[in-house]
Amino acid sequence: MIRKAKSHLSDESGVQLVEYVAVFPFVLLAAMIAFQFMVGAYTVVVAAAAAREGARAAAVYENAYVAAANASVGFQRQVFVTGAGNGVRCTVKLKVPMFPLWPGEVWATGNTTMRLER
Repeated sequence: MIRKAKSHLSDESGVQLVEYVAVFPFVLLAAMIAFQFMVGAYTVVVAAAAAREGARAAAVYENAYVAAANASVGFQRQVFVTGAGNGVRCTVKLKVPMFPLWPGEVWATGNTTMRLER
């Protein structure tokens, strides 16, 4: 009887499953956070490119808002174009797509200034 009890105590079947179930949520959380940072970095790059396109369009007297919108398709955006003297500045703010449970909103901003072409 004692030998049978000792054999059950030393039996480790199922331990891997318990460890996997305990660790998996943390691995999933780390993957979600890493993915969210990659999406944020991509949004920053798109915001900078959209600001550059908008400023370039404004520098040649075209519609900067349309150019910035075409360069940032799929994002909720705000475009601001200001001109002073012989330069034009385009600022594009893009809303970063977030996981549904993430609190608050995050916006990525891109700024570009270009000289007017005459």
